[in-house]
Amino acid sequence: MASEGNDIVFIIVASIVVIALMLFVVVDLFLSYKNRQLKFNNELLALNSKFQNEMLSVKNEVSEQIFNDISSELHDNICQTLSLAVIQINQAEAKNGIVDDHTSNSRNSIRQALEDIRNLSHNLSGEYWKNFDIHQYLKQVKDRIMITESISTSFSIDPDIQFGSKDHEIIVIRILQELINNSIKHSRANLIDLLMTTGNDGVNITYYDNGIGIDENKVSDGMGMLSIKQRLSILNASYKIESENQKGFSFQSLIPKNN
Repeated sequence: MASEGNDIVFIIVASIVVIALMLFVVVDLFLSYKNRQLKFNNELLALNSKFQNEMLSVKNEVSEQIFNDISSELHDNICQTLSLAVIQINQAEAKNGIVDDHTSNSRNSIRQALEDIRNLSHNLSGEYWKNFDIHQYLKQVKDRIMITESISTSFSIDPDIQFGSKDHEIIVIRILQELINNSIKHSRANLIDLLMTTGNDGVNITYYDNGIGIDENKVSDGMGMLSIKQRLSILNASYKIESENQKGFSFQSLIPKNN
């Protein structure tokens, strides 16, 4: 009887051990499967993120090429046509010997349009900005705004500010162009405040105007804001936008050093 009892105990213990081993194998296989699935999902997300960034980079390159083409067309053809118009007016005055007020005003208007188109051509040209930097751009903008005497500006930028590459600097200039153009053309602001600093994490941008702001439900609307967000994605930059009707517009962004 004792022998039979021992056999039963042995069978029970052996069964428990086998079941435990089977459970361990099943759990191990399940965990391995979950780990492989998680790794696969992470790789898929990484590939998708890389694909999205590459698509945004391609869109940015296409946009820059379009800007360069438009810039070239403005500079080489339209500016040339307007310059010829000024020459013809001068020749007509020299021939007739009479300086007519209407003719003189027309010439001045053409010259102003010529200057505006040249400035626009430069702003659109990526090649132009490659020989320019963000400090020069902001000084140029500040000088232009001061002429209007309707908007006060406070631009503070770290003199040692650096970006990952010249292309990244051009992208930041494009972002600032959109922000400043929106403040000038649409916000009815009389104050623009810009602060740019550099730290261990990267470049910090803080922008504010005291204009009419943007409805919170419409912050994502509009090509300008969409363009800003796409360019920030290319830079892997984080950002925060705060804006309400009649309460101004605030933009903050961190552009990491290693994009």
